[in-house]
Amino acid sequence: MPRPSRQKHAASCRPALASERGFALIELLVVILVIGILSSIAIASYLSQANKGQDSAAKSQVRSLQNRVEDCAVERDSYSACDTAAELGGLITGIDFSEPTATPASEKVAVEAAGDRSYKITATSKSGHRFSVERTSDSRFVRTCAVKGKAGCRDDGGATGVW
Repeated sequence: MPRPSRQKHAASCRPALASERGFALIELLVVILVIGILSSIAIASYLSQANKGQDSAAKSQVRSLQNRVEDCAVERDSYSACDTAAELGGLITGIDFSEPTATPASEKVAVEAAGDRSYKITATSKSGHRFSVERTSDSRFVRTCAVKGKAGCRDDGGATGVW
């Protein structure tokens, strides 16, 4: 059977190609709009997860320093002797420690107030949220955070939240 020439084949395809249309401008705009909406949702979700990670790191720093202060106080029989880098010595290895101040710098943790039987440790996360653990003089532990409803900070009805 003889093969059709290229010209005949091209001529037979022209009607089919002529009936095909490309995408209309409005269709392309709708697709771009949908992609934009989906990407904005994904970016917001990513940023939220990044903040959660930063807040978890700050909470971990508070817990680590709390353990170190407790260890130090066992040896010295007072928490007031365990609130500076010099007093804690090698116990603060691996902790982003800040000397006692009213507000520790971002990503730092500090013993803000220490007495014979009580102390308060506070950290500020990279996302700006503050987390504290306080040992009261009656040996209770109170964990507070500044922003209720965010960063794992539950509302307990008080002035600050709990974690």
